[in-house]
Amino acid sequence: MELSPVGVFFVIVYLSIPFVLYIFQRLAEPSDDLLHRRKRTIVLVLGDLARSPRMLNHARSLAQGGLDVDLCGYDEGNKILPEIANSPRIAIHRIPAIINSANLPFVLFAIKKVLLQHILLLKLLWSLRGADFLLVQNPPSIPTLGIARFFVVFLSRPTKLIIDWHNLGYSILALKFSKPKDSFDDAAVSKHPLVWLYRWYEKFFGYHAYCHFTVSIHMGEVLRNRFKMKAKRILPLYDRPALQFHPLSFEEKKAVFANHSKDIFDGMGPSTQEKIIITSTSYTPDEDIYMLLEALKLYDTRKSELDSAVIPNGGSSVPKPKKKTLPRLRVIITGKGPLKSEIEEYVENKLKLSSISIHMPWLAAEDYPLVLGTADVGVSLHLSSSGVDLPMKAVDMFGVGVPVISVTYPALSELVRDKVNGLHVKTAQDITDSFEKLFVDDELYDTVKAGAMRETRIKWDHEWNKKVGPLFGIGEYRQRNDDEVSESSSSSSSGF
Repeated sequence: MELSPVGVFFVIVYLSIPFVLYIFQRLAEPSDDLLHRRKRTIVLVLGDLARSPRMLNHARSLAQGGLDVDLCGYDEGNKILPEIANSPRIAIHRIPAIINSANLPFVLFAIKKVLLQHILLLKLLWSLRGADFLLVQNPPSIPTLGIARFFVVFLSRPTKLIIDWHNLGYSILALKFSKPKDSFDDAAVSKHPLVWLYRWYEKFFGYHAYCHFTVSIHMGEVLRNRFKMKAKRILPLYDRPALQFHPLSFEEKKAVFANHSKDIFDGMGPSTQEKIIITSTSYTPDEDIYMLLEALKLYDTRKSELDSAVIPNGGSSVPKPKKKTLPRLRVIITGKGPLKSEIEEYVENKLKLSSISIHMPWLAAEDYPLVLGTADVGVSLHLSSSGVDLPMKAVDMFGVGVPVISVTYPALSELVRDKVNGLHVKTAQDITDSFEKLFVDDELYDTVKAGAMRETRIKWDHEWNKKVGPLFGIGEYRQRNDDEVSESSSSSSSGF
């Protein structure tokens, strides 16, 4: 059978693949002059570095442990903490953001964006080849996991791939296709073909990673049971706040009130009879800000009813016997994201409240933990797409000793324990009721406040050095076998 010229061309291309890959492998091998250098880790997040606190914590811990770090991610104009930005062992590599400046249709722009991301990531990682570790954040899975796998197999064979699982990417995509609310059934979520494809991609390219970090034990169980990954390579590592998150003294609170007297705390002092509620948000669909706003309307109505309630007494009226009244609220919603302008418009024009003021600032990294520390109660509105991730915002709140009201889902009790360091809620009415309980029942508030203060004792550095530091040769002990994650460290930290 005679081949056409096109057929001959494809046969030649096919037969040349092994040779090309061999050349790539030879180019990626480290030279002799690198054998005695310090270990180096690439920390990669396909997102804004300043808003990726967990990955920044990884970079800081690695640098403190004596490793060189290449920190890679987007720059969206937000400041990175000076201790990371100015560290001599951390080199920051900015990935250009891809913007739909031509107003292309969504599908065309999505294709263009993914193709450009492939090119940008390959170019960046090629320049960083020879690192000992590549630590990537997931999600986003596409194209990060595929590129990372290609990099360690063909471009930088000495590099070990570690995936830090913040959530399951396919479950987030499912939110775009009418995922049933409060349903964490994997079969139901994966019915849409694009979601199924994303799930396959995430599992296929994630399976062969050297090690997996997860934000919860529940997530580790998903990787083991649904994705059939090796349990000994799964290390649950809870998010913990960095050192800048700590409870504020009376004098520190006074200073924060003074520094933000014009934008957040006008007329506010430490002795003001007004409770401060704070929530942090990225203004995305997986955080229901409208649930909080509805709860505030209900609270405002409830307070007005209690304040104006009277008992008839002949021709006159006298106030009802006083019980503890509900306090006024100062609500701080901090963050920015795609839905912020819509929420701002709703608050300004449609939400009429008489006993509640709402402030919606964007706080710099150095101001965020200080303002957070002034709050009486924090609210987490994170609606988990998978049911197995944990809200980083609640971690920050515990870092400053603030109890948390949180929307509940399966893994939440690993972080927020009901009536121990916070309260679990499902609806706007539940949030309203929680405010009322906490501000009327001193015993309940004191209990959850004490629980939140206990959380401040456990910091990121302690957890990181103990649980995953040994993987990098850092921490309380070193790995006996450099090629395997020890069974003992896995079983002691994962709870499997």
